[in-house]
Amino acid sequence: MAASPSSFELAAARAEAQLRELWPTGLPAETFLTVWEKSTKATRQFANFAEAARYLCSAPDRYVNACALRKLHNGRGGNSDARAISFFWLDIDTLQGAHKEQALPQDSDVALAFLDELPVRPSIVIHSGGGLYPLWLLVDTVPLTDEETRLRLAGHVRAWQRFVLQKAYELHHWRLDDTSDLARLVRIDGCRNGKYSPPRDVYVLRGDGPRYHVSQLLEHIPAEEPRAHQARGEFRGSVPQWIAAALNHARIPWCEKYCESGFIVLLRTCPICRGAESSGTIAFETAHIAPGTGMLRCKRESCDARESVGMPFSTWSMLILDAAIAQAIAELKRDAELHPQLDDVGNSIRFLRRFRDNLRYCVPMKRWFLWNGRCWTADARESVVRLAMQIPDVIRDEALDPGFDEKKRQTFIRHANKTGHDSRLRAMLSLSGTAVPVLPDDLDANPMLVAVQNGTIDLFTGELIAHRRDDLITKVLAVDFDPEAVSTEWNDFMQDLTGGDVDLQRYLARAVGYCLTGSTREDVLFFVHGRAGTGKSSFLAAIVALFGDHAKTIPFDALLVRERKGGPRDELAGLVGVRVAVASEVSSGARFDAALLKSITGGERIWARGMYQSGFEYMPNFRLWLAANDLPKLDVGDTGVWRRIHRIPFDNVVDPDSVDRGLRGRLQEPAVLRAILAWAVRGCREWLEIGLAPPRKVRDATGEYRRQSSKIAPFLAERCLEIPGAWTSTEKLYDAYTTWCLAEKLEAISYRAFGKELGALGFAGGRERVAGEQVRGWHGLKIRTPDDGDRAPSESSRDVSDISSTHSPSCTRAREENCEEVPSQTAQTSHEPESPPSQRQDGPIGELATDRIPPSQLDVRRLREELRELPDDSEAEASS
Repeated sequence: MAASPSSFELAAARAEAQLRELWPTGLPAETFLTVWEKSTKATRQFANFAEAARYLCSAPDRYVNACALRKLHNGRGGNSDARAISFFWLDIDTLQGAHKEQALPQDSDVALAFLDELPVRPSIVIHSGGGLYPLWLLVDTVPLTDEETRLRLAGHVRAWQRFVLQKAYELHHWRLDDTSDLARLVRIDGCRNGKYSPPRDVYVLRGDGPRYHVSQLLEHIPAEEPRAHQARGEFRGSVPQWIAAALNHARIPWCEKYCESGFIVLLRTCPICRGAESSGTIAFETAHIAPGTGMLRCKRESCDARESVGMPFSTWSMLILDAAIAQAIAELKRDAELHPQLDDVGNSIRFLRRFRDNLRYCVPMKRWFLWNGRCWTADARESVVRLAMQIPDVIRDEALDPGFDEKKRQTFIRHANKTGHDSRLRAMLSLSGTAVPVLPDDLDANPMLVAVQNGTIDLFTGELIAHRRDDLITKVLAVDFDPEAVSTEWNDFMQDLTGGDVDLQRYLARAVGYCLTGSTREDVLFFVHGRAGTGKSSFLAAIVALFGDHAKTIPFDALLVRERKGGPRDELAGLVGVRVAVASEVSSGARFDAALLKSITGGERIWARGMYQSGFEYMPNFRLWLAANDLPKLDVGDTGVWRRIHRIPFDNVVDPDSVDRGLRGRLQEPAVLRAILAWAVRGCREWLEIGLAPPRKVRDATGEYRRQSSKIAPFLAERCLEIPGAWTSTEKLYDAYTTWCLAEKLEAISYRAFGKELGALGFAGGRERVAGEQVRGWHGLKIRTPDDGDRAPSESSRDVSDISSTHSPSCTRAREENCEEVPSQTAQTSHEPESPPSQRQDGPIGELATDRIPPSQLDVRRLREELRELPDDSEAEASS
């Protein structure tokens, strides 16, 4: 009998069916379905519906472009990359989604009722998990093979969306988003919406609508007729005279319209591309634009002329409107182009004309970045100041203009001399930085690109592409990439390092390959542990050498608990854009800062501060590799941090007499590093397929680390046996523990903390009947007696790192609730009678609520009597 298809297979089948419905005649030649993943910011393209569907459904928050795009070489694509359109779309958010207190439909039913009010009902309505995607399918796919067709269809989509958005506002006062750009991302049937926990399914809510011709949609849109002012020079509103005069000169009908943030000027035709069907607007948003300036907005968003080309803003804004306007102010333009004004703004214009392509400035970090041909490097030596020092000579050259008289020439020379002063150079740079801004999160933002000496590796495909400024990569690996490179030296070292364990070697390749990416989706840190002579230091040294600029060494103390909490950590400020951070060796008895480890590995923003700098936040995308002989302490019950730790055991100790002293240096030679990089890229491809998939040896080592972190682990190892079927009362266990602490001159933890430790270690608490009474105790534990001698614990294995898989549900509950014990659900059994309990003594027992009790103050006999009389959980709850 054939096995039933999995939920993933069913979702992928639904997604494939929907893609075929959206593109019934298939994709046009040389076009692709483009899928973007939110978590990794990665883009993949597909020509095959089945492959695209499986990828879309294999992880939450994967979107597909509404239009088919051309082959991309960078980024996720824009309007100009659209090559075919087969449907019109809309994105309707609701108050039931991730949008609160906005002017939106209450829920999907209300939004669906609104769609029924439109003159043209959607062909398909998709429920995104939080809102709706209504789609109007076209009868025929429209190829966007030329710029004119692409711009015309972009105007049609925008006009249709504005019509629907206007209806939503008129009928219900909703403010829906305009999502009409051709590069818009949509969710389809079978995908999952990761904005919620757990992710919500995306499904077809209704799919019985017809297909339409574009003209059938546009015929419902009323014509927009902006009125022109009656005469030139008569301005009754707030439109600046310079823009009104320019529009009148160009004979462009216009009117003004007020909005919440200022006002806009509506134009009948787009002045950039005359004769187009769509109109344009000039926005004067007072909250964002300086007085006396404007910004042209064309409905055709791919229009290159929308970009601002320089300063002064008002002049350029007039120039980009129309050629006729340019002709009208040609004389005013000449000096502004050839000779910017003689002040800091003019100096900034001169500076940016020469260097803007190769400069970026990060305001939060207060740091310039310079393009060196491979990547953007932080300007640690103030090279940008040396560039600025060239501008005085540029001004002196301007003074040689043959059109200048002597007086004007001397004015330029005096300004050049002033510009050379330090204060004027700094002012020039301060203004210029605002024109080429970049944020810390913009740097190295594509997690699936890594730069090497001879190009940039696309880790999705393993292909090498050219270095590009737009990738904003700031770190470069120290080697060239050769996918065929191999090294006997590296292969032999890995054999010795792992003792020939092939599973461990493949896991290490996946781990290092994963670190090549900027993804932190695994939420893990790697802890290399082993005695001296195992090769762990040589391994990490080779990885640091391979990663080059992408690797940083930090002091282990940066990850430990500090007396002063809450402030920024200076050691973490230098890790922006870094993909591997290595820390080695730690003092015995040190304790990890669990909250910090969770922040670093869990994708939370980090607050850091460099030397003599202001603090700033950034999103970490580095992975921690730690190496130590001693294991720092962690709370054994903190499951959130334990699931992040991968302890990698290196147990194969090399005989000191046969140690190769030159091995570490040879592993860092260029030929070996090229082989390590090829090995890691292959590991990355395997990680993309199956994840990290730590082998049993890593899981067992992590579990043993967790067990050793317990405060009572030494007591259990020395005084107890783990035997299936055994049961010992809590009183006897704690009595034995406190006696052991007295003998060892150690401080004992409290009774309550003792129970929490046992629960965190995976032991199942439960009650048993003893001498006719219910007594609390723990299953699987027996106190050693002289008869046991050196008897070893039971060989039944137990992975402490995955406690829930090896113990009863009561154990799991004990750990989750962080309580002392949970009654066992198994049948009660009888045991030999214990000594009868004594009467409860008067007096406080506050010591039981404390965490640690000095052995000198511990009266075991009195404590035993008090513990025997403690009420059980149900009695305590009833009394409270």
